[in-house]
Amino acid sequence: MQEFEIRRIIREEIRAFFSEETATVTEAPGELDIRLEITKVIKEMGVKPHLCGYRYLRDAVEIVCENPMVLHKMCKHVYPEVAERHETIPNRIERGIRHAIENANLKKIFGHKPTNAEVIATIAEKVREKQLLAVN
Repeated sequence: MQEFEIRRIIREEIRAFFSEETATVTEAPGELDIRLEITKVIKEMGVKPHLCGYRYLRDAVEIVCENPMVLHKMCKHVYPEVAERHETIPNRIERGIRHAIENANLKKIFGHKPTNAEVIATIAEKVREKQLLAVN
């Protein structure tokens, strides 16, 4: 990894940390800040925040929450969009998410080695359920 990449990653981590800590809820009462809820669910699952895949996973889940139909178009839509946000290529996004999932040892939760799409779908579903409960 080159020095400029390390500096970019550090800047992103610092920015992400402070945006999570100082985020304010701008939605109407009863609505949930989706990004913060996604972050909570990912942390509960044991994904380590220092990995690049953590940020990629959070963005991928956010995209799927906004439009659940793209879940079936991971390689064509989700990875390229996340890659564009992070100024990288889709292959690195896929690999980063897979690495984060493998390090979280989600085999215990799923009963098998889960795919990226399975984990993203599960997190998106949990966030949607919490949104529905918050509205009711």
